[in-house]
Amino acid sequence: MLRYDYEQFRVALGQRIKQLRKERKLTHRALVSEHGFHMTQVARIERGEAFSVPTLLRLAETFQVPVGQLIEGIGEVSDEEANAQAEPSPKKKKPQS
Repeated sequence: MLRYDYEQFRVALGQRIKQLRKERKLTHRALVSEHGFHMTQVARIERGEAFSVPTLLRLAETFQVPVGQLIEGIGEVSDEEANAQAEPSPKKKKPQS
């Protein structure tokens, strides 16, 4: 079964965006002045904080890569990981007073 870990996806996508920016020798300031992003927006994206689909599309256009290439292979959870996440953790007993 295909599953995604949202937290892992956001962080990995932020790292991928940062990597692309550095490979293209773009600064945060260049993304702001030349591509219309806000300074705090760029920092939040690279930290893996939530951002919208329109922002994802703008990033793909900025870096001239298909959206699929930006998100390919990130955040996918294997069946074993999904099962481990689904299992409830054992409850700790409270000490008796």
